[in-house]
Amino acid sequence: MAIIGYVDSIPVFDTPIEALQYGNTNGLVGYHTHNINGVIGYMAGPTHGEAASGSQGSMTSNFISTGNSTSQGGY
Repeated sequence: MAIIGYVDSIPVFDTPIEALQYGNTNGLVGYHTHNINGVIGYMAGPTHGEAASGSQGSMTSNFISTGNSTSQGGY
């Protein structure tokens, strides 16, 4: 899985499939997007709030999100 960054210590992936796979192992369904340094990335969970309250574990933030995030359905 290619992680392109982190938002609130939660990984952001370069494909929606990777976000869905990560979500599947962490009790999250669907995905939403974040803009990481001008690149659209995908985070597990239908919203950032749900991703943040899911069982994400502890990770160090290496990147800062820029721009807005949008919700996307995911299957």
